[in-house]
Amino acid sequence: MDFEAYYRKTYAAWLGKIIGIRLGAPVENWTHKQIMETYGKLDHYPVDYGVFAADDDSNGPLFFVRSLDYNPKT
Repeated sequence: MDFEAYYRKTYAAWLGKIIGIRLGAPVENWTHKQIMETYGKLDHYPVDYGVFAADDDSNGPLFFVRSLDYNPKT
């Protein structure tokens, strides 16, 4: 696989992860029953965050990858 294809696939995967984090945040770790009891049938986004900050699901992997590039001699 050439660099461009690798870059596109990695970007698409990361974008999908970020979208999933954002859309799933209000009901993370909830059961279907809990969602139905709290919101009923959803036809809209259930929470208005205003500003949504990064969390460990998004910034953690970046920190870990960056740590692999650590070189104490530089």
